[in-house]
Amino acid sequence: MASMECITGPIHGLRLPRQAWAGLCKHGITTLDQLEAMADRLKRLEHIGPKTARVVRKELARLAVLPAQASSHQSTGPS
Repeated sequence: MASMECITGPIHGLRLPRQAWAGLCKHGITTLDQLEAMADRLKRLEHIGPKTARVVRKELARLAVLPAQASSHQSTGPS
């Protein structure tokens, strides 16, 4: 199981399975920038196989969509 210290870092809000947290912590991945840089290679890391890597990439994609949705709602809101 991943330590709480790692989970409370900058990526703590991601919706990831325990296995992903364990792999990310083991490899010192604690920021979104680090995670995005490793996204294509995650399945090669210990504790993170192809299925978990897909879950992580899907979560990164979800985060990328959220700011775009928020800004489009603000620009199309009532005047």
